[in-house]
Amino acid sequence: FTPEPAAHEPKKDFTKTPYHADLLSVLRETFGLPSFRPNQLEAISACMDGRDVFVLMPTGGGKSLCFQLPAILKPRQRNAITFVVTPLRSLMTDQVAALLARGVPTAMIHGDQTNDDRHQVFDSLFDKRKGIRPALVYVTPELLDKSGRMRDTLHRLAETDSIAGFVADEAHCISSWGRSF
Repeated sequence: FTPEPAAHEPKKDFTKTPYHADLLSVLRETFGLPSFRPNQLEAISACMDGRDVFVLMPTGGGKSLCFQLPAILKPRQRNAITFVVTPLRSLMTDQVAALLARGVPTAMIHGDQTNDDRHQVFDSLFDKRKGIRPALVYVTPELLDKSGRMRDTLHRLAETDSIAGFVADEAHCISSWGRSF
């Protein structure tokens, strides 16, 4: 993602977007942060505008906030879910726990869960009550590839415009995508 406009375009003032006040509110109230790090506001605004976004930042640069913050705001707009594909289960577990501790409805689905735990998450995806339906769902690439139920669920959610977006987090770790990524 390059926030700089083309030479013929004026530089966009991201503080003038209709959702800027909401972004700041969630940044401060949910994440306890006073301000954005470099390039975060630009990436988040592009996501809020519905554009495809590629974010490359060093470890600790704040990549996760670039998809988590819009995922929190978008359900308020249309009650949709952001799916985060990550191969690192320990990172998935840590991020889900941190978001739940901040009051963000979040879930994860992976192959090491019990069938009952997976069923409970799948059922929650169709419950439109606030706080029940997750804003973010973390899933492993293997589950997307091998689970017919996951594919069917995604199709059903897409039919009702209930998917806010997809995020490939830690994509460099997904070896099956290889150099074609």
